[in-house]
Amino acid sequence: NIIPNDSFLELFIAVPMPLCLVSDTGDFLKVNKRFIDVFGYDMHDLQTLDDWWLLAYPDPTYRQWVIATWDIAVQAAEIEGRDITAQEYLVSCKNGTVLEMEISGAKLMNGYLATFIDVTKRNTAQRELNRIAMMDNLTKLPNRMYIESLRDRFLAKLKRDQGFGAYMVIDLDHFKQLNDTHGHCAGDLLLFEV
Repeated sequence: NIIPNDSFLELFIAVPMPLCLVSDTGDFLKVNKRFIDVFGYDMHDLQTLDDWWLLAYPDPTYRQWVIATWDIAVQAAEIEGRDITAQEYLVSCKNGTVLEMEISGAKLMNGYLATFIDVTKRNTAQRELNRIAMMDNLTKLPNRMYIESLRDRFLAKLKRDQGFGAYMVIDLDHFKQLNDTHGHCAGDLLLFEV
């Protein structure tokens, strides 16, 4: 039986992360309170994995990718006798919110325990850091690091495709003087216009 003893169930219910028990046949056996709080779906919504796939991944193309990726991870875990490798998925909640979830699991006797970690805030912060690293904070224009990265990718593509291209550097005469006499705001405005 996949549903273990009472002490496991107490722990299952109390864990502050979304958990669900799924049988080998794809039946949802149990979800914890945190699962319901985060996703909004309860056991009335989720009888089988097919229900989860349709509700959590409404886009058919994305759903196919999720199902294929999850199936491969489950099969690899079974063959290699290890946990189901974590993978990030975009999960649609009942209220319409989309969360970035790292989903993994542990194989049990007749099914598995799926675990969910919300990585939405972490990924949003990482994207913001990447944006800040590549953009000038004042003008919101691409900075030197971004331009050099773009140039390097462009040159690599030209080399790979045996193509031709041009790279132009524009020097603004007396730019320092403009900054010194009219302030950095005027200089930023000029850069933005150029």
